[in-house]
Amino acid sequence: MNDPVAEALARIYSHGRVPMPPNMRKVLESTTPTGQNADQNTTHTNGAADKDGVNHKTVDKSDEGNVGKKFDKDDNSKNSKDLPRAKTPSATSVFREFSRTSRVYPTGPDGHRRKNTRRYESLGSIVNREVVRRGWTEKISHGWITANWSTVAGDYLAAHSSIRMIKDTTLFLECDSTAKASELRYLQTELLSRIAQHVGPDVITAVKIFGPRPPSWRHGPLHVKGRGPRDTYG
Repeated sequence: MNDPVAEALARIYSHGRVPMPPNMRKVLESTTPTGQNADQNTTHTNGAADKDGVNHKTVDKSDEGNVGKKFDKDDNSKNSKDLPRAKTPSATSVFREFSRTSRVYPTGPDGHRRKNTRRYESLGSIVNREVVRRGWTEKISHGWITANWSTVAGDYLAAHSSIRMIKDTTLFLECDSTAKASELRYLQTELLSRIAQHVGPDVITAVKIFGPRPPSWRHGPLHVKGRGPRDTYG
């Protein structure tokens, strides 16, 4: 037998401890010369040539078990690839399962879970308390009047007037004509009552109404002082 692997297998199966498969017997018989037993083959030293000039490696009896372990290891590795692998759980699923099973709720005398008696505060009340604490009530009221001027004054007055500014408790209005400015002055008391209904009393206590602004020839933030009033149109 010239194949060292076949020779090692023949030695392993010759002891009778491991049953030899039928197909392995055919393979060993095909590699073994006729009229020669596998146990009668002489071992050679590494690097030493026989009569045919072929080098053979020494196969000791101590290596028989190692060869068998090697083939068993290869078989186990092949079988492990064929076996289905269990899916590794993710950290999120483990945390959810732990939270679900480890959460403890207080129970009543009947063994049922107690109802939550805590009263949650609404977001609006929290915001209102913070606005009062920081002193933003006046500024927020002024901003609401400016943004909802059509609601406070009505669509007709809002179409012909606009808010110039709000200083302290005084509202400054600008009308698009002197006639509308005069009309709005007669409605000043009613306008103050409407404002008090929407934003509360003492937020706006006075209203100053102006007519349209005269045309200006000034352009840009910088200008040169003129020589005074002249006969511009003469």
